Amino acid sequence: ESFVFVKRDGGDADLFLQRIDGAKPIPLTADCEQDDTDPEFSPDGRTIAYRSDCGGGGIFVMGATGESSRRVSDFGYAPAWSPDASELAVVTERTGPPTSRNSISELWAVRTDTGARRRVSELDAMAPTWSPDGRQIAFWGLRGETFQRDLWSVTADGSQIAKEAALSLV
Repeated sequence: ESFVFVKRDGGDADLFLQRIDGAKPIPLTADCEQDDTDPEFSPDGRTIAYRSDCGGGGIFVMGATGESSRRVSDFGYAPAWSPDASELAVVTERTGPPTSRNSISELWAVRTDTGARRRVSELDAMAPTWSPDGRQIAFWGLRGETFQRDLWSVTADGSQIAKEAALSLV
């Protein structure tokens, strides 16, 4: 019925909600004068997780029409909802060209109710996605010190945190 997108609005990036049958987008984060990016609807479509540079930065959640925004983590990018919406998988680097990256992006899971977090993998991780049953998280990352991007999967509970425990999907 609707989608959320990022658009430059003045000097910053803001989130907007657009109804499929609507003509005018609804601003969701106009009250923040810094960038808001990486929006992701919750599985039930009633909540949006996103990255914001406001209030010290981090991952925030809000109602689908912009109400009741709150920070759940003081770090992270590219939030991905667990199927039961109890957690968000996040990475520690903004997605960009693989050839310009010079550090390891960590993969973490953050509880949406308490903000409790746990590291999920020691591998370089970008663009996390949960499996439908919530037991695995897939992501892409650079292999070693090369620019080769590979796909990986690890258990969401963090029991496969060691690099050697991750399942290569290529």
